[in-house]
Amino acid sequence: MFKTCLHIGFHKTASTYLQKYVFSKHPQINYLGKFEKELKTINSGKNYLIEFDQLLFKLFNYKLENIDQNFTFDKIIEPKENKLNVVSEERISSFFYYKDQNAKYIFKKLKYIFQSNNDFKIVLLIRNQKDLLISRYSENFKLFCDINPNWKIFKNFAKDITEEKLSSLEKHILDNYKYYDFIINLQNFLPKDKIGIFIYEDLRNNPKLFFKNFFNFLEIDNIELENA
Repeated sequence: MFKTCLHIGFHKTASTYLQKYVFSKHPQINYLGKFEKELKTINSGKNYLIEFDQLLFKLFNYKLENIDQNFTFDKIIEPKENKLNVVSEERISSFFYYKDQNAKYIFKKLKYIFQSNNDFKIVLLIRNQKDLLISRYSENFKLFCDINPNWKIFKNFAKDITEEKLSSLEKHILDNYKYYDFIINLQNFLPKDKIGIFIYEDLRNNPKLFFKNFFNFLEIDNIELENA
């Protein structure tokens, strides 16, 4: 039985920090996601980042019936027995990237692709939605502008949200940040005790306590972290 964890975001909740300074630095983690320097294993020479990107492409773009049974999480990842195997990709939690806009169907595909016979956990970080949206818009406002060209001006974006003047697509993208609904869908995928939900503001305000709880959920040692 291998221990595996999938970190799925959200965007703008310290994902890059976790990838660079936690998952890739912790001695008890075999990190297979972003910013990992050693992408190839000695035995097989597999490039996990490329294979995982291909798996994500199918998750985002393919219909469920067109996803090969041999191209699921357990089939493309070769975990290590003596470490926690971690893959991280915040796009998984963002409806921006999915070709179809049916939330239940998205989670159905997620369940199919990431079904696992191993000890499998998911980590999710959430953040005050107002701050998250401002930060997300600031980082990549083109995503919002592709939905509504008027949103090239931030005050138009803020006005439409405040006054709830939204098209069905605009509403759907913003519904992505209804955390309760999102988490209920996750719980249809995994048992509650296998889903770790953490709060970005806790990391910002009290990193020592945050990581004590974070590592406890992952069942690995609590260590001192660079730039924590």
